[in-house]
Amino acid sequence: MSPKEQQGAKLPVLVRATALGVSPVEWGAFVSIASFATKCKERLTRDEYKAKRKKLQAALASGALTQGELDKYDAELVSCLH
Repeated sequence: MSPKEQQGAKLPVLVRATALGVSPVEWGAFVSIASFATKCKERLTRDEYKAKRKKLQAALASGALTQGELDKYDAELVSCLH
């Protein structure tokens, strides 16, 4: 499987805790594979990055993005700088 095919794939994670005298506890979740470097479709100049970052900030200010989403998208953009 190539990195692009793995991008976004969901993997199960199961955590089990045990101790003497108590029943085991399990917790399960799915995690997504993320590698921002593989998402970069084009290289960005510093000015292009700043313009895209400004749009993200405007989307955050308007409530269209959360801070977490902005951080994720910004990390993707940073990986595209050359």
